[in-house]
Amino acid sequence: MQEAIGMGTAMGCNKSCRRYNEIRGNGVSKEYIEERSGGKYIAGTRVSLASVVAQFQQGASPETILQNFPALASLENVYGAIVHYLANQSAVDQYLRAEELKWEHFRNTADPPPALAERVEGYGAKPQPDIR
Repeated sequence: MQEAIGMGTAMGCNKSCRRYNEIRGNGVSKEYIEERSGGKYIAGTRVSLASVVAQFQQGASPETILQNFPALASLENVYGAIVHYLANQSAVDQYLRAEELKWEHFRNTADPPPALAERVEGYGAKPQPDIR
């Protein structure tokens, strides 16, 4: 029965089931993660893999992740990102550590933003004429 409905190996599917999926075009060949500008993103979105993984690691359900990131557009994309993470956990964790090191370096070397008082200094500092 699994072969007839195209279940995956996680459900006990064997070689003939995978062959069925290949013939029927039901193979899991869709790419859910893409690399752009040195980062990893959920394909077709601006949502980073790091964002989804962080939510997943904090215990958020796929439905909650989709609510938090509506740009993901479907539970399929959320599950695809989670499966990618679980299947490549050591590589993704290494990538996330490298990204965190980049941000830490940036925070340590970037000029701090000016204080609010400095930013608004001069705005409205001129005395207004008394128009009574």
